[in-house]
Amino acid sequence: MCMKNLAGVLLILLSHGTLFAQEQTNKDIKHALGASVGWIVGSGLSYRHYFDNYYTQTSFVASAKELSDDTSANDDIYLDLAFSFGKYLHVDRPKKWLPIALKWMGGIEWVYEKQPRCEFDDVSKSCIEKSNAENTIHLGGGIGLDMGRIKTQGLIFSIDLSFLATFEDGKFEGLHAPWPAASLLYNW
Repeated sequence: MCMKNLAGVLLILLSHGTLFAQEQTNKDIKHALGASVGWIVGSGLSYRHYFDNYYTQTSFVASAKELSDDTSANDDIYLDLAFSFGKYLHVDRPKKWLPIALKWMGGIEWVYEKQPRCEFDDVSKSCIEKSNAENTIHLGGGIGLDMGRIKTQGLIFSIDLSFLATFEDGKFEGLHAPWPAASLLYNW
């Protein structure tokens, strides 16, 4: 029941933007701001810039958790920075009730995670840092659909399926296919 309600709310939001937003041409729409989640497009706050039938998108999120020992070296850290690009292959008429666009996309995502591990030292009666830091890079491309106000002002929902390679600390870790990602953005 919760999924039906969520789908209903998303459909109302997308149709509201489609039915009531100011009509603009593709030349007028240059920016979009929202949130993304997934590999390649990244997770967090997202900005998209349009030019002709192409776009670039950047996403970023950072978090840190201070542990109770008041030592900054023992804090959890998570950074995610992504850059992606795409080209629209087909775009429905902008005045259609819910326009859909087919696109190809590619990108790169960098994830840095530092997770402390403390080993208790009986002599000093304190924690000795043995942190585990990982640098992960996801590189790949795929296809996707944009639904909503694709070339006009309003909401757009984007879903992508990517084929990607993962590298951890400079070593190849494997291939993943297909891997989903989603973005909810507002065009202006």
